[in-house]
Amino acid sequence: MNRGVFGGGALLGATVFFAALASGAVIPSATNNSVLDSDKFSVEYTIYSQVTDAAELTKKFTDLGYYLPDIREGLEDVPRLMLVNFPNDLIELHSVEKRKALFIQALLPIVLQANEKIVIERTKLLSLLMQTNSSWTKNDHDWISDLHQRYKVEETNLEELLRRVDIIPPSLALAQAAVESGWGTSRFAQEGNAVFGQWTYEPSQGIAPAEASSGSRHYVKSFEGLSDSVVSYFLNLNSHYAYSSFRNRRKIMQEQIGSLDSFSLANTLLYYSEKREIYVDAIRSIIKRNDLVSYDKARLREANATQ
Repeated sequence: MNRGVFGGGALLGATVFFAALASGAVIPSATNNSVLDSDKFSVEYTIYSQVTDAAELTKKFTDLGYYLPDIREGLEDVPRLMLVNFPNDLIELHSVEKRKALFIQALLPIVLQANEKIVIERTKLLSLLMQTNSSWTKNDHDWISDLHQRYKVEETNLEELLRRVDIIPPSLALAQAAVESGWGTSRFAQEGNAVFGQWTYEPSQGIAPAEASSGSRHYVKSFEGLSDSVVSYFLNLNSHYAYSSFRNRRKIMQEQIGSLDSFSLANTLLYYSEKREIYVDAIRSIIKRNDLVSYDKARLREANATQ
């Protein structure tokens, strides 16, 4: 890495920092190593769990005191649960509402933890940009270089990097997951933890669609766990050129109203599906009919709280 590519020293860092504050960036009161160590949250405080059926999952949520009405009303916080898979009998539930509730309960903690990690990364980035390059350690340089590579941004373009290292409204993520996975019941979700319908052209990394034509070469990308699928989706929206309008509108919303409107952001996802407007309408309909916006203010339980 060329350590002089950033230029501008503290002046450039301050310009970027205050612009980010104006756009609604979340800046914790402390930015010490313990706060910025996102792996500490995932390793020490997260409950990893694999389930076989809906009854087992329901009991687990009950044991954790995890009820969606309380989350929607802001009465309780979401447990730091990292579910590995959906129950294999999810499609057999007679109650559609029960099926939807279990789906949301399973995915919401993972989405919130993905956003939490992004906030931590964004905060660390902003903190470094307030310093001169000469004060950065080798680890700092390597970390930022890795961030540029991961988000597919040239190392001179700090403004674009900040545009990409940002959160996704839980309501939008939940709605897209519901559409792409059939509320967790699709073959791709059940066999490959594929929640967001992402493609791959590597046979060893995906599942072939049953309806694929003989000349089709794409597969639905599979994942070891649900969290891997969520992280991949976040990175896809935050880095792929097809979703630049999504990132631009997100930035404008934060600057102008200080919050994100998933109903409006859905309009920027025309290229997520070949169905274009029909797909966007489906996303918006699911957000509205299932009151998914009520989960946008959901909070994770404190890292040291009893799960």
